[in-house]
Amino acid sequence: MKPGFLIYGKGKSILKSLSFTQEVPGLDGGDPPTRYLYFGDLDWEGIGIYNRLVKRYPERELLPWLEGYMALLRLTNEAPRLRRQQRPTDLEPFIRHFGTDARERIEGLLKSGSYIPQEALNLAVVRQLARTASPSTPTVP
Repeated sequence: MKPGFLIYGKGKSILKSLSFTQEVPGLDGGDPPTRYLYFGDLDWEGIGIYNRLVKRYPERELLPWLEGYMALLRLTNEAPRLRRQQRPTDLEPFIRHFGTDARERIEGLLKSGSYIPQEALNLAVVRQLARTASPSTPTVP
């Protein structure tokens, strides 16, 4: 999906601050509704933040940025180990948007105690993904 508005969440801070989008004229309440794409670290905490955002803002269409996560999986040969233990969270709300292969890779990554930081995608890759993005966000096989 081609982004039109970028919100930098700074980790868990986004949980409290996403409500500011109600103050941006034309952003919320449009037809079609604004889609919010979440992109964070591919680890338990990043997925937990996504889950909490979905629960806190149920009126918003909030989805994982599939193109970004698929690029993380594609470009990372050896994922680093987590530096500290993280509490597992429910994966289903997040991984249900991915196809079987990606789901298996994400589950395996997390169960092995590894992660992929969002910073693994440099600005050039993000720009390329944005330029070639499709107008919708389909489920990736």
